[in-house]
Amino acid sequence: NLLDLSRLEQQEKLDKKTVNLTTLTHRVLDDYADLFAAKNISLENRMAKDLFLNGDPEKLFRLLINLIDNSIRYNFKKNGLVIIKSKDTNEGILLEISNTGQPIPDNDLDLIFEQFYRVEKSRSTTHGGSGLGLAIAKKIVELHDGVIGITNEPNEFIKVSIFLPLKS
Repeated sequence: NLLDLSRLEQQEKLDKKTVNLTTLTHRVLDDYADLFAAKNISLENRMAKDLFLNGDPEKLFRLLINLIDNSIRYNFKKNGLVIIKSKDTNEGILLEISNTGQPIPDNDLDLIFEQFYRVEKSRSTTHGGSGLGLAIAKKIVELHDGVIGITNEPNEFIKVSIFLPLKS
């Protein structure tokens, strides 16, 4: 993860192609299907059909892996839920990944995309990981001239919102 982040920080050029974000998301969800089942997490995939944008497919794939992995990793231990929504606008694509789980303290929301930042220091042993997944996600979104944010939502949901412009 550290090498990936270092490469992203030094790289200003993307290998852009026409990417079907819906298909890419389905690939990641298929890869994680067994983990969803093993952790007893339900998935509601409400993505629009065939959302195309000009982007780097490898990096967008990595973005989705990091976000979906987090939605599973920090979900409830029993009867969790992940909801994926998308919206196509004239300016770009809005992708939202929501999961049930412990709300993030308000003072941590602005820091969560920083390298090595953890809301709870004990999470490194409990949940594994390096504390770089969201920093990598943010860098990938920024390389695509997009915006990423995270919010606590009602009913114990945490939502990551990504806006990727059609023209970048």
